[in-house]
Amino acid sequence: LASRLEALAIGCTGLLSVVASVSYFMGRLRGIARTPKVDGISHFQSIRRGPTMAMASTTGLDDTWREWGLKGGGKESGGITQTYPIGTPGKPWGAEERAEWLGKQSVKRSYKDEVLVKLETLKQDFDVEQYGALPYDVDKYPLFCIKTRDWSSSKPSILVTGGVHGYETSGVQGALLFAATRMKDYTDKFNIIVCPCVSPWGYETIQRWNYNAEDPNRGFQDPSGRPE
Repeated sequence: LASRLEALAIGCTGLLSVVASVSYFMGRLRGIARTPKVDGISHFQSIRRGPTMAMASTTGLDDTWREWGLKGGGKESGGITQTYPIGTPGKPWGAEERAEWLGKQSVKRSYKDEVLVKLETLKQDFDVEQYGALPYDVDKYPLFCIKTRDWSSSKPSILVTGGVHGYETSGVQGALLFAATRMKDYTDKFNIIVCPCVSPWGYETIQRWNYNAEDPNRGFQDPSGRPE
């Protein structure tokens, strides 16, 4: 009897685990909103609910959520997929839609004050080099990397990037903090290069996409057509 009860308990536990997993998965599916096609490619954006949505608002992402036309699920929209306010569903954007989207963007923080200024203090320990500039404004958006000195072919090389999606603040500031506080600890064993803010226009406007309404994180082919 004891062995049968144990087997029954194990079976019930397994069933509850499956039910919980399915419930979580279905909840995630309900929380996915389809974004418009850009260059013929459909992208997806998760709807954040409840406390997470409130947190997003306090971190400066409220404009981004409003722009996406998402209401955050929960009681307000029940997690129902929302239609993006620009363009026609299923039809790739053209110049008119891109221009409309660009007209809704605005600068919300300073790339110079929050990124470039911090590079100056790193020059005493590392090589800070400009590797490019965004054509949207070459003077305002220079692209810099931080490199360890005494590079050697005998050491492995590490690349650290931040801000490929400009609205991901923690990646940008985390890369800068790593360079300022921990990077020197690894210079004996590794060649390290840090690109702290790959998409500075997106950083200033708190946007996932770049100036041309393109996702830099979908541009790793050569040529990519994305200046970042």
